[in-house]
This record gives sequence, structure tokens and C-alpha cells, in this order.
Amino acid sequence: EAAEQARADAVSAAEQASIAEAAVVKAEQALGQQLEAQTALRASEARFRVMAGSARQSEERYRAFIEQTAEGVWRFELERPVPVDLPADEQIDRFYADAFLAECNDVVAHMYGYDTAAQLIGTRLADMMPRTDPQNLEYLRAFVGSGYRLTDGESHEFDRNGRERYFLNNLIGIVSDGHILRAWGSQRDVTASRQAEAAVQASEARFRSIFESGMIGIAFWNREVVTDSNDA
Repeated sequence: EAAEQARADAVSAAEQASIAEAAVVKAEQALGQQLEAQTALRASEARFRVMAGSARQSEERYRAFIEQTAEGVWRFELERPVPVDLPADEQIDRFYADAFLAECNDVVAHMYGYDTAAQLIGTRLADMMPRTDPQNLEYLRAFVGSGYRLTDGESHEFDRNGRERYFLNNLIGIVSDGHILRAWGSQRDVTASRQAEAAVQASEARFRSIFESGMIGIAFWNREVVTDSNDA
């Protein structure tokens, strides 16, 4: 009996040792998995920091470009996306109902008589570009007709003091899932040029009126012969 008890005790001790060894192995495996998870987490955190740093650098470069460029740069958002398969005039209706200035640089603000972009942000399209002007409707029709990529489209607008402004715009619409969401663009102020053209045309019209009225005699010659004259 003593021998059998000794054998039983030996078997029990061996089993306990095996169980203890298995427990140690399991604990080591759990520790290894925990270390791997921690390593993966640290790697993910490192990647996130790199991505966040890159994002900040990209944002800084973007802001520097927007603020330093000589042209006006803007972004209009639509409160409700507009289906691109609507007729052009229905899309324009939606533009005037839902479009607002979401972002611009100070150059744009100065074009409208403001000091900073913050003073202009949030302005509705209808308040910047009157719908009653046929030129503006043609401008927006051209935008839709071009597939939302328009170059040198001319708009007729007014600044904060009611003065006429003429702008040449390059703009691109952002389309997703069959809807236009927003538009990015740049603009140049060509008001002085348009006013000069108008002044020349008005002067020519006045001269032509006097020339054709016969109130005074007018003749043109090239040092040899008269090339033109009125009836007077």
C-alpha cells in the first residue's frame, strides 16, 4: 500500500507540474500577445502622429497659398445638393436658393469693399450676383453647360457700396453621386477695363451721332484725299 500511495503521489505531482507548466506557457503567450498589442498600438499612434503632422502641414500650405495668391479665391457651398440631371434653369433656381459663400481670401473681400474675408463669409449668392441681370444667368448657364468647369466666365456684381464690379471667373464644381455639392473658383477684377471699354463706346456713339446729324461739317483726309465726310 505504501508503494502504491507513493506511485499515486508521484503521478499527482507530475500532473500538477504539467498543469503548472501549461499555466506558465499560457501566461507567457498572453504576455506576448499583450506586448504585441502594445507594440501595434504604439505603431498606430506613431502613424497617427505622422498623418496628423502631414495634415497640419498640408493645411498650412493650403492656407498660405490661399492668403498669398494675388487672385481672389473662393468656395461656394450648397445647403442642399443639386441633381445634375435637372434642366439648367432649375439648377440655377437651386443655386440662388441654396448657395452661400463658405470660404474666401482677403483678396475677394477687398474686391467687394470689405477689409477681411470674415466680413464676407456666409453671404448668399443672390446678394452678390443679382439674378435680375441677364449676364449673370448666362454665366451660370455656361457653368452648367460646361460640365461645371468654366474658364473666364464673366459675372456682373456689386460691392457693399452698390458700385458695379465685373469679374472674370475660373470655377469648377464638385460633383458626387449625381449631385453638385460645391464650387471652387478664382476671380479677377476687370471692372476698370470694362468701364474703359464702355467709355470708348459711348464716345464713339456721341461722335457718330454728331457726324450723322450734319450739325457741323466733318471730313477725314489722309494728307492726299478726303476719305470720308458728312453731308454738311
